[in-house]
Amino acid sequence: MCRSKMIYSQSTIIISLLACILIINILSCFSVFRLEQKFEADELIDIYNPNALKELRAKYNLKADKYSLELSQVARGADHKRFFGKVKLEAFCALKERIGDVDDGGKYVCNPRAVRKDNCT
Repeated sequence: MCRSKMIYSQSTIIISLLACILIINILSCFSVFRLEQKFEADELIDIYNPNALKELRAKYNLKADKYSLELSQVARGADHKRFFGKVKLEAFCALKERIGDVDDGGKYVCNPRAVRKDNCT
């Protein structure tokens, strides 16, 4: 009788661990999905259309003073979440690549092949 209780408790532990792993994976998927939505662009822009880029620049120039003021206010505070919530992407790069060795952490660079120098990173 004691042996059957031990088997029951071992199988219960295994099932509980598998259920925990499943729940953690599901929560991770939802977190990644929310992050993807957060970092998606609000609007799609044809980067090869000069007029679209001019309109976008004009739109953000109207709001530049407001953004600068808001950013300087949150930069003085200790709430890092608010600060990084206010930081806007500075530029769009369609050819962003990661360069560098594994041991130095690597860096993201916009179109590194445009630099026409040897051994330049």
